Amino acid sequence: MTSLSTGSLSIDLDCTTITNDLLRRIVPALPLSQLELGPSMGVFPFSLLIMMTLSTARSKGLRVCSISGNLSTSIFFWLGYFPSLRKVQLSDISTTLNTPTPGAPQVTQITYTSPRTQGRSAFTSPMSILPYVPSATIVSLDLVCFHASEYDSIPSLLDNLTPSLRILRLESAFKPRLSPTKPLDKLLPRFISLQELHLDGTFLPHDYVMDLLSLPLLDDLSLVLKDFDPDFLKLLEGPARLQHLRRLSIEFGPDQVGKAVDLDNATLEHGEEHWDEEGNGIQLLDQTESFTQMGDWGLSLGDEMMSGLELVEAVELAEKMERIARESDINVSTNLKAVRQAFYRQLVEYHNRGIGKLYLSWDRWVYDDALEMAKRLNVNLPVLEIDLKERVEGEKLEWFKVRMRNVEVDGKGKCYALNLRNKKK
Repeated sequence: MTSLSTGSLSIDLDCTTITNDLLRRIVPALPLSQLELGPSMGVFPFSLLIMMTLSTARSKGLRVCSISGNLSTSIFFWLGYFPSLRKVQLSDISTTLNTPTPGAPQVTQITYTSPRTQGRSAFTSPMSILPYVPSATIVSLDLVCFHASEYDSIPSLLDNLTPSLRILRLESAFKPRLSPTKPLDKLLPRFISLQELHLDGTFLPHDYVMDLLSLPLLDDLSLVLKDFDPDFLKLLEGPARLQHLRRLSIEFGPDQVGKAVDLDNATLEHGEEHWDEEGNGIQLLDQTESFTQMGDWGLSLGDEMMSGLELVEAVELAEKMERIARESDINVSTNLKAVRQAFYRQLVEYHNRGIGKLYLSWDRWVYDDALEMAKRLNVNLPVLEIDLKERVEGEKLEWFKVRMRNVEVDGKGKCYALNLRNKKK
């Protein structure tokens, strides 16, 4: 597909069906300012370029050229015929590089977006394109890493970029092994011209707040965070804040939903040596050491070494960040509503395990801890229908379920809290 843009007008040309004769009649009639070529760089796009160079009006009007698909490096030779061309946008390209023959010396800006297809070979290094456009610098870099080699190449790649980089997007589908360093550690501060920065958690520097404070022109920031650094507020308030920031997107996560306790199974297995094959019986109660240590459950904004209340405080601090940003006229996007909903859902499960411990062994510490967290989170758990002042033997109790509609995300998936009452005589 080839696209011609003339101001607000854009015409898409299917080069498998359009004839050379038709191209010769269309192209000279357009006051061309932008050209898009791809995904297949066959004979028609090259013919189109050649025809355009024959018209002085056409060649002088072109300012931006976008190229995608299989790239022949000889295209830079033909782009040299357009004296007004300043920017070349490369996306989803693959190419076989040969001995560089410099072309298009008038081009000063390159934007590069890597392919988004998993299972392909490693992306073409954007640095390998620069010898073909000797006056250009990379001003926008958008990379998704699917391979270890791509991830490992990031430090060297960024180290060779100039401070003129304005847009940086890094995402990794490949999860590296644990390492004491990260690819962006100590590298971000050198890009003082950055206006947009988008990083997932894989690429987040250890001292990311301090690094971000060194980017005075930043106006668009997007991050994926596992936890929340209290120093993040320095980005939004105080004399050192990012004064040009106008868009902020923060995604916290991931949240992990584990198994829900089955009190029927737990009751049958109580005091027995065998466990439920599904793993949702007595062992779930035994594995519940605290709100943050519940087997395969996991929340963002903290870790298993934190107490439940510390985790709640982290959520409240993140929500304070969101309020401060909105009050500063920053367009904010977060998933904190979903994060809080996940807290509610995990709290119900924690409460249910507390009910299980209470029912089987009159061990009430998990139940009491769940009540304290519920009060902090303003979640109305069911009121026990028994008096805890005196112990009641399990055979005199029965448990039942109460639906918790307020913690069901968008009404999807029913959620129940357990409760206890005395058996009817």
